[in-house]
Amino acid sequence: MLLLTTPAHAQQRDFDCVDFVSQRDAQRLYDSIPGENDPYLLDRDGDGFACEVGLPSREQTAAYVMLAAALAGAMISGAYFWDRRRRAQAVKGHDLEDRLAELQSNLRTVTTSIEGIDKEVSARKEAVEQLKKEAQQAEELSRLSANQAEAVKASLRDVISAYDRRTLQINILLAIVTSIVGIGGSVLVSIFVP
Repeated sequence: MLLLTTPAHAQQRDFDCVDFVSQRDAQRLYDSIPGENDPYLLDRDGDGFACEVGLPSREQTAAYVMLAAALAGAMISGAYFWDRRRRAQAVKGHDLEDRLAELQSNLRTVTTSIEGIDKEVSARKEAVEQLKKEAQQAEELSRLSANQAEAVKASLRDVISAYDRRTLQINILLAIVTSIVGIGGSVLVSIFVP
């Protein structure tokens, strides 16, 4: 874009319509010239509009740029689709045996996947059966009468008491052994360490 700040600057140079990017730029220079004279002959038909033939307006320039971008996009898309078509035709040219080997390999992969799925389904069926058994046991326990529940409770209390007694005995025994080892270690240290 050609920017001119003063008419004096404009009169130092000879301008033609080809020197401007758009009609609007030429019109700006034309409007900046005082009086009704047109030293550069920018308005050849004398209607007050400079360079109205030959220079695009800003809107036309934008339209040309958009058209060029659309054409470039169309060319790129065409090249892409042509390349895809060429590759597809190249694939068709593969030997039938190669295609068959590839399909067999894919079939083996799918078979292995299906076997894995079957194993998973079997494992989940077993888990469901185990959960059903546990639910049945829980239901049977819930049907116990109060007397039976008290008997189970007393039995469990006896087992827990026996476990607590055994744990206490083991803890006492460990405390005694630890004390003996500590005393023995102290005696040995006092004998052998000067």
